[in-house]
Amino acid sequence: MACGAENISVQMNQQSLSVHGGLQVEQFSGRQDRGTRAHTERVRTIARCIAERMGLSDEELAAIEIGALLHDVGKIGVTDAILRKPGPLEREEYEQIREHPAKGRHLLGSIACLEGAIPCVLHHHERFDGLGYPARLAGRDIPLPVRIISVADAFDAMTSDRPYRRPMPVRAALAELRRGAGRQFDPEVVQAFLWVWRRGRLAFLLEREAQPPRGSALAPLRGLVDSPHQVAHEIA
Repeated sequence: MACGAENISVQMNQQSLSVHGGLQVEQFSGRQDRGTRAHTERVRTIARCIAERMGLSDEELAAIEIGALLHDVGKIGVTDAILRKPGPLEREEYEQIREHPAKGRHLLGSIACLEGAIPCVLHHHERFDGLGYPARLAGRDIPLPVRIISVADAFDAMTSDRPYRRPMPVRAALAELRRGAGRQFDPEVVQAFLWVWRRGRLAFLLEREAQPPRGSALAPLRGLVDSPHQVAHEIA
């Protein structure tokens, strides 16, 4: 049974999330392409399941859901030619991809009711070992909601069909998360995700494995955790 991820709470709470904030989320989501919107919805569901397992409060759950929905909002400022490129990124293109967290922060910076989502937008590409970007935060200096969204984002990216490669089989994606625990990912968050997965609460994600990939000429997936230039494409 899938995790109960109801419509996001838009009640006023300690994260300054309000009805107006919910409308802003819908506005930004509507400006994203269909694939990105579907990705962020799945990340939202996965992140909520992890957060519930970790015992977060209702207010924190609401903040994580909105942060998950908006984590890639900065891609509005990246051209489709880069986002949908069917091959490896050039260095200049990679640098443009790396700018999307800062662009997302800029988009949300003037909206007081969405201030609680800014860390999720700005820091979702940080790594637990401090080798991420943009601030090279490490360990628990990365806010917990961000560490949760990072795992959810990576798993969905690995198991999704992309213009430049086939989806990774779920078993391989789970192995990548285990390998990345303590390096790219918070090991406690990875363990919470695996607990949720083993209990079938994300079984709906398996439906995508039964669907054939869009084309047979897509490049195979390269190593997610240890390929820095591919991270932007794999988890972008």
